[in-house]
Amino acid sequence: MAADSLVYLLGRGAPRAPDRDSLEAWGRAVGAVLPRPVVITLEGDLGAGKTTLVRALCVGIGVSAIEAVTSPTFSIIQQYDAPGGPVVHADLYRLRSDAELALLGWDELVDSAPVLLVEWPDRAVNSLPRDRIHVVLGHDPENVDRRLLRIHAPSLRGVGRYGHRLASATVLAASSSSVSLGAACRSTSRVSLASLPCPSSAPAARPNV
Repeated sequence: MAADSLVYLLGRGAPRAPDRDSLEAWGRAVGAVLPRPVVITLEGDLGAGKTTLVRALCVGIGVSAIEAVTSPTFSIIQQYDAPGGPVVHADLYRLRSDAELALLGWDELVDSAPVLLVEWPDRAVNSLPRDRIHVVLGHDPENVDRRLLRIHAPSLRGVGRYGHRLASATVLAASSSSVSLGAACRSTSRVSLASLPCPSSAPAARPNV
């Protein structure tokens, strides 16, 4: 079931400290089981792998012209055709005020996009739904080829924005400094996914950071 697969991928099925390949593979697997509508925000420094992950998500979603998936730093918003409706990709790095957001018709985008992927979401923190999937990518200080991954998805608690009954507990993969997502999932009592059916294997894929 897609809902169970998503819970698994956002929890125990997420890579610990992914390199480019494993990050892309995970992104493709997540994209393949995303519900609609869905908002995913991606936080991280320059070069952390946000656009790489967006591209992998788009592959999983089924975006046809994957070569068009680039960081829309100057255009701010790009739209890609995909089965089930368009994917809207926003890079808000250049925005400095709520007025600039309003000029983009931001509220309508958030409410109507089947899939909305947002880089630099701190520029719109007051106008994003609480029940979004929030991904944080950080540089691994011990390995320049790897990233540290954190995921916060409060909407996966019961029936959320996506209309799926996913889990009875908050799916929160939290890490601090050099603690990876996988280690956090194993050690924190707030992640209770053991009772959920896990796919025998997550969809394989190739990566990008």
